[in-house]
Amino acid sequence: MKRGFPKKFFITFLIISLLTAFIIGGFALGRSQKWQKKEPVYCTMEARLCPDGKTWIGRQPPKCEFAPCPKTTK
Repeated sequence: MKRGFPKKFFITFLIISLLTAFIIGGFALGRSQKWQKKEPVYCTMEARLCPDGKTWIGRQPPKCEFAPCPKTTK
């Protein structure tokens, strides 16, 4: 009876298990939205005049809402 068999079997099993874990983990990371490239957002070129009568503001991504008007001091 050879005594090296269980040790070789254990090391082989450990290596296969680790490789499988890395493959499954890499696949899961590749499918997650966090790592995927996001498409750029393009907003229309509308403008709005702020209450101060001088400042024009446009829409800003990602929701294409108008930017806030600057605070006016009197």
